[in-house]
Amino acid sequence: PGPTAGSLWSDPGVPALFTCGLFVLLGSGLAPRAASDVFESVLGSTASCRGSCEMTYSLHTYPREEELYACRRGCRLFSICQFVRDGGDLNRTKSECEATCQEAYSQSEEQFACSLGCQNQLPFAEQRHEQRRPPGLLHGLLRWRL
Repeated sequence: PGPTAGSLWSDPGVPALFTCGLFVLLGSGLAPRAASDVFESVLGSTASCRGSCEMTYSLHTYPREEELYACRRGCRLFSICQFVRDGGDLNRTKSECEATCQEAYSQSEEQFACSLGCQNQLPFAEQRHEQRRPPGLLHGLLRWRL
């Protein structure tokens, strides 16, 4: 039987959100280090985002490491959700990332840190999205005429 009106699966965002969450479990540190390298090669680097998290939640001055780990996880989660959505609407990707953070963490401090990771990854994703964009129509026409 297919989805019924009002069921979770009738919302087109829920399957992607579920898939984002599933990928997060696989790439959250529960998998071996080699798997993490594979994820990064497919999803793109989150190093700059993780660096932002480390500046915000420095273990030298911040009392708990859980927030740092949650922030880093938000960086990865954004990349995973972007991959699942095929890079389309980055604002929607950020919203899905933040919603998954709310589900993944029960402590408000960790939820906030994870959502901050989602926010931190957004500009890097936008930059990568712009670099992947095909040249504009004018560029194509000029190239064709030359």
